Amino acid sequence: MTNGTGVIPRVVHFVHGLATSAVDVHFGYEHYLAVVAASTHIRPEVIVFHHHHRPSGEWWERAAPLLTLRHIPLPTEIFGRPLVHAAHRADIVRLRALLEKGGVYLDMDVIALRSFDQL
Repeated sequence: MTNGTGVIPRVVHFVHGLATSAVDVHFGYEHYLAVVAASTHIRPEVIVFHHHHRPSGEWWERAAPLLTLRHIPLPTEIFGRPLVHAAHRADIVRLRALLEKGGVYLDMDVIALRSFDQL
């Protein structure tokens, strides 16, 4: 989404860790690779990592310095309807982030291979 000037802000958003239990949060090599590829090829001013449960482990420790962490409350409903699945909670977080800050949202399994500048 743009910042009102027609220019997309150089912000990348990732959403992760919205499972009901922290035990279900996995951050592996594929997630690390998504973060590094976004940092290297898109060259954003900031990569915002929206999470409820903070990941842990070797690949998380390597990725974390590239990220601006944003702890969020776990969304439980939208328009009075319950949000049961983590994917539905992520939809709400993603839309709110883009409306508030603009930028680009990437799923944790998207590997950027080149800049988005020409898009």
